[in-house]
Amino acid sequence: YRLPSEAEWEWAARGGVKSLGYTYSGSNSIDTVAWYEKSGGAMNVVGLKAPNEIGIYDMSGNAWEWCEDFFGEYPDGKVMDPKGPADGEFRIIRGGGFDAVTRLRSAFRNFSSPSDKTKSIGFRLCMII
Repeated sequence: YRLPSEAEWEWAARGGVKSLGYTYSGSNSIDTVAWYEKSGGAMNVVGLKAPNEIGIYDMSGNAWEWCEDFFGEYPDGKVMDPKGPADGEFRIIRGGGFDAVTRLRSAFRNFSSPSDKTKSIGFRLCMII
């Protein structure tokens, strides 16, 4: 088990091979799939909102999620499964937290220091097959 890469996280958030192109993970209606600032502004139990196309809950809102990659700018042009830098001060976080309203799109990326205690950051593991 390990943290997903940023590209793996986004692929899963967007619904994988069943993606319907939604803005948020599983819907174009934020209230259907996400806990966020305007839906109470607090962290909630996972699974109370609708899942995305591949059955994954809470990838938009509720808590930011750590990714394996260190922060770096995306390369120019179209790239398949881009990798972040090998090291750095900041790691990628994705998904937006319960205290966010404008950063919940599946495409939104952010970063944080592992020592940062101010954000609601959790993690999701993926299994190596």
